[in-house]
Amino acid sequence: MKVLIIARLRDEASAERIAPHIRAQAAAVWRTYKSNQLREMYYWAKENKPGGAVLVYEAETVEAARGLAQSLPIAQAELVDFEVYVLEPYLNVEALFAAPGEPINA
Repeated sequence: MKVLIIARLRDEASAERIAPHIRAQAAAVWRTYKSNQLREMYYWAKENKPGGAVLVYEAETVEAARGLAQSLPIAQAELVDFEVYVLEPYLNVEALFAAPGEPINA
C-alpha cells in the first residue's frame, strides 16, 4: 500500500529546537529509504518559512506507515504534525475508452 504523509512543522518548531535533531533525523530517513519503506521524500517551504516534508511510504497498513513517520526524531520531539493519505491507482481513465452506455469495470 502506498501512503502519502504530509509533515508540517509546528509553529513552535524554531531552527533552534530543530537543530539538535537534524543529524538523527537524516539518519533515520536514510535508513527507511534504504530499506525500501520510504519511496519518495520532498522538502517544502512557504514564504521563506520552514514548511515540512512530503513522504511517500510503501507499507502493509496505514498504521505501519504512520508509525514509521512518528518514529522520526523530529516527530518524537513533537515538532511536527502529520496528514496521512492512502494513494490508490486512478482507474477512471478507462471511461475514455468505453463505448457510450458500456459499463466501466471498477
